[in-house]
Amino acid sequence: MLKDNIIERGANFLILLPILWIFTGLFYFENGNKILVVLTLISALISFIIYRIAILKENIKNKYLWVMFLLLILSISFDVFNIANPLNIRAMSIICVLSAFMPYRLLSKKTLSLIIFTGSLCALLFVVHITFILKIPREFWPINAIPYSTYICVIGVLALVNMLYIKEEKLKALSLVAVIFSITAVMLSETRGAMIALLPTLLGISLYYILSKGYKKKTLIYTLIFSLLVIGMSLPILKDRLYDTTKNELIAFNTGHENTSIGIRFNLWKAGLILIKESPFHGIANNMKEDVQQLVNQHKIYNNDYSTFSHFHNQYIDVAAKWGLQTLVALLLILLIPVFKIHKKNTYTSVSFISITSILMIAGLTDPPLINTPLFIMFFSLFTLLYGLNKNPINN
Repeated sequence: MLKDNIIERGANFLILLPILWIFTGLFYFENGNKILVVLTLISALISFIIYRIAILKENIKNKYLWVMFLLLILSISFDVFNIANPLNIRAMSIICVLSAFMPYRLLSKKTLSLIIFTGSLCALLFVVHITFILKIPREFWPINAIPYSTYICVIGVLALVNMLYIKEEKLKALSLVAVIFSITAVMLSETRGAMIALLPTLLGISLYYILSKGYKKKTLIYTLIFSLLVIGMSLPILKDRLYDTTKNELIAFNTGHENTSIGIRFNLWKAGLILIKESPFHGIANNMKEDVQQLVNQHKIYNNDYSTFSHFHNQYIDVAAKWGLQTLVALLLILLIPVFKIHKKNTYTSVSFISITSILMIAGLTDPPLINTPLFIMFFSLFTLLYGLNKNPINN
């Protein structure tokens, strides 16, 4: 009996290992995507051996999974016919295989809480190590600080949902610690876009929970403690990085000094909008640098070296400029239709889904998260799994 129990736990761990990797190793290793491919195939094989065809019959009911399969087919077709492809085939394949073979019964709130806590701990340790021990400035981090901070935001909002919607006190406390770790890591990263995405989403989750659950004493105490912690931890950095720095850059921009972070973003947004107007449906694909340089030569945007930029620092402008307005509409439909379908279901999984969507939509105002392959995998794997869980009463 003991041997069988150990084997079962080992098998379950291997099945869940890709999800744990998405919350940890995917962002720390240069070949994290390739490792995830191996882990996903191992997970799918073990799942199929244990659950047979039944796992596919169950998961294929997930409509969001069908959308992912459709995108995978489109991505393969684009490559076959040498059409500019906005999708990463490897990323799409990982999402489809992982979601098709993942047993929902293993995705308990306890398991997800432990994975999320592990992710928050790894994130904080990385930022503390690189900031205070190695003393490496943010612009010289071994990984891009902006998408990394967005990844931490996802962990933070999921941790808060766990804290509010899980009844077990030990898991609530663990989730609260995960929220604190996540907020601290984002603040230490000094990424303004992540701050703007994280804090309003955390506030929105809290207010939604209070209004939907009623003004219970315990709920108010938890929310008050959480709010005080957030304010206490965030205020100094928010004032210095978000308010003072932004204010100074705006003043510089208004006086003609556009070679600042905000000034460069404004000009890239302007360039993207010009290019959208010139080619609203065809797009420029991956020819951004050449087209932006032409706008510089034509004196339509501020003269600066844009050769190091591969995107327009805005998800919506970037998608529309590179792949056409129809692609932007398709992206918004993929993100928003599920939200409208599940927003009335006040459940753990539906609130988690909406919270992650909020992070992606807000972070997309100042950076295109979905061009970052690890973030793309994280977002759409979670969307697909959470949408499937929302149809499953086990975890709601």
